[in-house]
Amino acid sequence: MTEEEKKIIRDFAAGEVMLREKAVSIFYKYLREQLHSTEMLFMSEIESPVPDLALRSQFRAQLVRNRT
Repeated sequence: MTEEEKKIIRDFAAGEVMLREKAVSIFYKYLREQLHSTEMLFMSEIESPVPDLALRSQFRAQLVRNRT
């Protein structure tokens, strides 16, 4: 995942809801390769039909802290 793609997901996590479609597209692009990154874990909770809201909140906090 490129740094620009990571930034899009971090910005989405920080509340830039207009980036949702791009963030979801990035998530599916890398789904088989990088599920270990915080960005991918956060997006898996966004796209889950039954998300773990506490876990999603933790991932969101990590991403917002690392936002550049």
